[in-house]
Amino acid sequence: MEGTKKRVFASSISPTMVFLFLGFAILLILPMASAAKVTVGGKMGWTTNFNYTTWAKGKHFYNDY
Repeated sequence: MEGTKKRVFASSISPTMVFLFLGFAILLILPMASAAKVTVGGKMGWTTNFNYTTWAKGKHFYNDY
């Protein structure tokens, strides 16, 4: 009779539920990312004879490499 036992737990989990669980788990693991377009130098753009040190004083730049 041991060969006729059902696996109740394994049969009660549908493939859809497994897919949804894995999808949510992946979303929680992935890091958040955001981007912003910044024109270096402000309205003048990239040009010569411009003090970029002064321009960059009030800005924060993050590099994740």
